[in-house]
Amino acid sequence: MNVEYRIREENRFMKRQRISDGWMRSVNKGAERRVDLPDDFVITLPRVPSQCDGYAGFYPTADGVYHKYIGVSEKTRHLLLDIEGAYQEATVSWNGEVLAVHHHGYTPFLVNPDAALRRGENNLIKIEVLSSHLSTRWYAGGGLYRDVYLWEGGAVRVEPWDLFVTTREADAAHAVIGADMKILADFDGEVLAHAEILDAEGKRVAREEVRVSLSEGEKTPCRLTLEVREPALWSDGTPYLYTMKIALTSPEGEVYDTASTDFGIRTISFDAAHGFRVNGKSVKLRGGCMHHTHGALGAADFATAVERQLRGLKAAGFNAIRSSHNPPSETLLTLCDKLGFYLMDEAFDMWRMPKTRADYHLHFDACFREDIAAMVLHARNHPSVISYSIGNEIRECDGTSGGYALSRLLSDEIRKYDRTRPVTAAVCGIYESPRADAPADYAKSFMKGYTDIGRGELPGVPGEDSWLARTEKFMEPLDIVGYNYKHYRYAYDHEKFPDRVIWGSETWALTFYDSWRLVEKYPHVIGDFCWTCYDSLGEDGTGRSLWAREGRVDGISVAGYEWISCFQGDFDLAGFRRPQSYFREAIWRGAKAAVAKIFTTHPEHTGEGFTGTAWHWYDVHESWTFDDRYLGKPTKAEIYTTANAVRWYLNGREVGESVPDGAIASILLPYERGTLEAALIVNGEEVKRATLRTTGEACDFVLAAEKSEIAADNRDLCYVTVHITDGAGAPVTVSGIHLSALVTGGELLGLFSGDPKAKDPIASGECDTFDGTAVAVLRTDRAGTVTLTVKAIDKEHTVSVFAK
Repeated sequence: MNVEYRIREENRFMKRQRISDGWMRSVNKGAERRVDLPDDFVITLPRVPSQCDGYAGFYPTADGVYHKYIGVSEKTRHLLLDIEGAYQEATVSWNGEVLAVHHHGYTPFLVNPDAALRRGENNLIKIEVLSSHLSTRWYAGGGLYRDVYLWEGGAVRVEPWDLFVTTREADAAHAVIGADMKILADFDGEVLAHAEILDAEGKRVAREEVRVSLSEGEKTPCRLTLEVREPALWSDGTPYLYTMKIALTSPEGEVYDTASTDFGIRTISFDAAHGFRVNGKSVKLRGGCMHHTHGALGAADFATAVERQLRGLKAAGFNAIRSSHNPPSETLLTLCDKLGFYLMDEAFDMWRMPKTRADYHLHFDACFREDIAAMVLHARNHPSVISYSIGNEIRECDGTSGGYALSRLLSDEIRKYDRTRPVTAAVCGIYESPRADAPADYAKSFMKGYTDIGRGELPGVPGEDSWLARTEKFMEPLDIVGYNYKHYRYAYDHEKFPDRVIWGSETWALTFYDSWRLVEKYPHVIGDFCWTCYDSLGEDGTGRSLWAREGRVDGISVAGYEWISCFQGDFDLAGFRRPQSYFREAIWRGAKAAVAKIFTTHPEHTGEGFTGTAWHWYDVHESWTFDDRYLGKPTKAEIYTTANAVRWYLNGREVGESVPDGAIASILLPYERGTLEAALIVNGEEVKRATLRTTGEACDFVLAAEKSEIAADNRDLCYVTVHITDGAGAPVTVSGIHLSALVTGGELLGLFSGDPKAKDPIASGECDTFDGTAVAVLRTDRAGTVTLTVKAIDKEHTVSVFAK
């Protein structure tokens, strides 16, 4: 029998309050200023090439101190401070008492201030962070770059992360849902734990309760089972969310505490014979790896910025994200649930063996358990999360420094908190070799009886392929093995390990046609994650290329100071699609469904040699506009498609037909002004046509606000795109046009473009266009009209949005 419960005003529930506004912050012991979170102070600093390298974008080491006063009621019983992300080395004090030190820059953590509370007066929260450029291989940012919350609870409570909702079984007719929780009490006694499930319209679809005996000061486990008839199943195509509501009451119905979480009803399974299945249906993961930055916003985790990224990826055909190489924010998790993405949640980029001098290896042994727990407990109610990764390109994968035992230990640590999702790791080739000055006996021991170091580039070649043997024990505890840049091993390794489930945890754009064909061909290969789906700050220039006249690029390396981003993404820094994203979409969606665009190589480079890092793309642009001196000169045009053939037309004349090679159809034709068209032919019929026209000179620009209204909370953002045009209003893909911006009624967070060599500082009111585009980001904390004014090419335009 279900007991109806009542709420008394004096009871204190475990409620979460965001306390992200009104912090005072200083950087490097400088002057304090008021900031609202999320806040990345590093992005505002000048880059220092004389002291820093391009891995962190030439941004310097800096420390920040945040403080905030909050009033604490006399009636307050228990508080928990919830810090979602602080980069890095955070020291947390409450009323001058140091309560916690947290080293990991990406895992959330909870701090109990009860011992330092001063009830009935203002309390001081102080959080100190140190962001070192030597702590990371990419731009990490610095500060309280995610939100901070305060939880308040009473004598009986379910604390954060202590409610776990699972789908035990589900099909179209029926679902069994588990609600497992831990209840903490200040007394011995009994409570009733009530659970109900609400659908997206707020209608109750299931209800259950159970009596629980509690012991003072202990967390008592409690399990409820609920059944839902004809459930709406969650998937990337139907991201339907339910709400689980919990109430803890006395046997007489007085409410002690309430809790709730959104969740999705879905099942996942995986094996080498059937691949990855969601709700019993086969799914191939069309994925991308993504760092946590947002151009000129740096690492600041604004929901608008994250949603803009995800909506762009969804439109381009992606259905999966790998949070590289760190646990994601609550914002990303929630939006993946809402928009329908599968998420690989990754813990570490290194273990004991360092990749940079001051990275997490300094704290790994002391902290990995608490950080694994935080990652899993924070994420496990999100249906988008389908796997946990214990690490990326871990140097210990050959057993060095206890790597085999650590792989099992970390995998088991994850399963301690969640056994409903597979464990994975992203494994690359082994590149450690003996030093040139190593004595012969040392070098022999170093090789461990093998004749090659284990790069894994020659599968099955005797004496040249120790990778499989060296990594076997490392991979044993994993449910899915991530292969970084090893798609050519999929078939060979399956013969040796027929039960191994694989996904391409990192792949190149240049070889994507081949890697994706293997994903489609083999059930044991369940997906592909490109590196990367969005361009990110740091790892400067690792996606660069050069024409022969400029020099030569031999392999991957970090570029010089003029670079600010990796330039590897399907989308650029400003969120505009790059050519390789259309290549990927064409392969995923086919000729009829994919967006078709024509790209060209500038005729000055016809026949010229070209090299890149292997993480680059071809130097092509969506332009049929060249100087008159190139009239009649051979010019290469290409389109990405899986059509059987492409017919080319220039100013209405058919000028040739080409057959796609690896989903790229190209033609070399004399340049003439006018209209170039590409007709996609499937089974003899034209299914789509792409058009590219010569434009006039760049002489104007247009502004377009991506929303007309924003909240006046200093959190909601409005992106305004800038497109350079000719006199007729046609877009002109020209780079280097200088823009300046001014905002009234609000704040300009940045005016920036996709230029990977952006001028300093990137978070400013000036930038140069890249391929004819740029973007401005606005926010405000007061109601009214926010107006952006942009100047360029002797023109001035404005656009306004309303804040309420």
